[in-house]
Amino acid sequence: MEVKGTAFLARRGFIDKDHGAGTFERVLQKQAAVDAIFRTPILATTRIPIEAFLRLNERIVDELYAGDERSYLRAGEQSAEWALAEGGPYRSLVKDRDVAAFVRSASAIYRNYFTEGAAEATLGTDGKVTLHLFDIPIPHVYFEYAIVGYFRHGLELVSGRRVTETCVRGFSKGDRDVLYGYTFKSAR
Repeated sequence: MEVKGTAFLARRGFIDKDHGAGTFERVLQKQAAVDAIFRTPILATTRIPIEAFLRLNERIVDELYAGDERSYLRAGEQSAEWALAEGGPYRSLVKDRDVAAFVRSASAIYRNYFTEGAAEATLGTDGKVTLHLFDIPIPHVYFEYAIVGYFRHGLELVSGRRVTETCVRGFSKGDRDVLYGYTFKSAR
């Protein structure tokens, strides 16, 4: 399994924004001693072995977030901000304010970041949304929290409303897949 460089670039931007310019580069240099892929420039089209990408993210969580794995939620939110609002590749979804189109795009967006596994989302007639992640070969909480955070914040950006999520199944609970429900609340 590989992750595309767009996830890496989004991470670089928000780490430096949250922790100061050069912070990401300092962490990356330490990880480059372990994973050779990080010794070369990473472009949006670069494919990074998922094991190396997860080790980098674990180092980020350990060094910058005191080991709090739930910080991956923030990583997902910030990735959505970059991809959907800050001139990223999916900003037209926010411009159109079409929640149904955003929900339908979940599978394609997932495939644009990762080479294995799948995501499916549905919008129920009751207005509630579900997100299902499955066939991910490494059941790491990064996938659960980062993708759940991305999807929730994406729903907020597209709808203009606050959104809450509820975990039904997750890697964080020892499950083999991830299933979350999302509920729209008041305007943001």
